[in-house]
Amino acid sequence: MNKLLLLALLALAARPGAAQQAPAAPSASHVQAAERLLEVSDAENAMRKGMQRTMEMQAAQNPMLASMRDILDEFYATHLSWEKTKPEMVRVYTSTFSESELRELTAFYQTELGRKVMERMPEVMARSAEFSQRVMQEHMPELTQKIMARMQSDPELRRRAAEEAARMLPPSKTQPPAQPRNP
Repeated sequence: MNKLLLLALLALAARPGAAQQAPAAPSASHVQAAERLLEVSDAENAMRKGMQRTMEMQAAQNPMLASMRDILDEFYATHLSWEKTKPEMVRVYTSTFSESELRELTAFYQTELGRKVMERMPEVMARSAEFSQRVMQEHMPELTQKIMARMQSDPELRRRAAEEAARMLPPSKTQPPAQPRNP
């Protein structure tokens, strides 16, 4: 149950606020600037390499996943194809950078240093992810202990976490097991 509450608490923390207002739609030229940056930065290829690297890391950590590489490949191809990802990437870039900034980034990625950054960034990101994951694994007991202590001292937080956990589980998992009948 403690792990379930921890999962629910982490899910609550990750959920965006419901009161956030949708940003205005970007102009056509702003969208074009984002698309051009994605093209110049070879985002499609970088994404594909990043997914391959992620799958390799997951397989290295869990050898059972290595035998299921075909399932992972199919999953990524179905749900994270470039055709499905690109519109979201355009939305992220247009909501994060102005049109002028996107054009400056595009110009940078066309320079020698920009191309070098693109070439080496997957390695930098992979090393960063490996470090972060290693630190999280090493200190997970400490984090779990602190979260559980907070939840034990805050009944409202405990109630919300339990509700979130129940919402996340399939209906059959949230219901108590049926009591065996005596014949």
